[in-house]
Amino acid sequence: MQGGFSNLFLYSFHVYAFFYLPFLYDFKKMEWFAFFKKNLVRLYVPYTIFFLLLLGLSIFQGTSITVVKTLLTYICGSQYILHTNLGFGSFLWFLPTMLSVLFFRQLYYRVNKFWRNIMLLCSLLCLIGFTYLIPLYVLTWWYSPFCLTVGLSMLFPAIFCRALLKKINPEIIVIAFFILTISMMIFFPVRLKYNYTFLTINRLICPVLIFLLLLSIKKLLCSWELILDLGKQSLRIYLFHMLIYNGFYKLLDKSNPGIYLGLGVFILVLFIAYFLSKMKLLKYAFPK
Repeated sequence: MQGGFSNLFLYSFHVYAFFYLPFLYDFKKMEWFAFFKKNLVRLYVPYTIFFLLLLGLSIFQGTSITVVKTLLTYICGSQYILHTNLGFGSFLWFLPTMLSVLFFRQLYYRVNKFWRNIMLLCSLLCLIGFTYLIPLYVLTWWYSPFCLTVGLSMLFPAIFCRALLKKINPEIIVIAFFILTISMMIFFPVRLKYNYTFLTINRLICPVLIFLLLLSIKKLLCSWELILDLGKQSLRIYLFHMLIYNGFYKLLDKSNPGIYLGLGVFILVLFIAYFLSKMKLLKYAFPK
């Protein structure tokens, strides 16, 4: 599955939707000390534990890493630098990025309309850089502390989703999703020739539209207790799932796994991650 249609399509929305969620709830102003104390504990305790685990695995496998590289990797936490310096573990980028997203949310609702518009403009520029992989932006993406520029890029679509959700008809979202699916099928095989069009669909339209689609059917989803429980345990499941899933691919990569084996492993690992997420001892690794 790696590098194929399913990978690129899934990765276009399955993480970014979480960055939009905090903006759907009413803002509660917090003192900066209380804000950082709460979110550093909630996000950086699991980040640190998994980082140390990945660092240990990396050293065990013979990866050469210095103290400077280790500190740089920990502070920046971007996909690229985690993968480059540790050899794997790029999935941890979600945690420092979420901290940045929550920081910009606090800042956005504290300032006046003029500064909000400035922030949205900066966010839009970062979003364009993120979408089309503009070299100058990419460097800030890789090396900015706490993935700050990626966190900032998520502000614009999050505010857009919040505004759009109040006005748009769910039936229109379903029709738009159908058109999106057809568009992906058309442009994926020729994505190299129509690269900008593909990136626009994949990185700009996909995350927002699928996020709105999920919200439009939330009453149906929330009627299932299992779905609600998966949501409550989502951070734990995400981290365990990615860690174990990557481990499986390390073992299976030589056999050139196809879509069916990949899907089977995906489902198996989901059950394993869900089982692990229910362990009571994890309350120390995932404080609230």
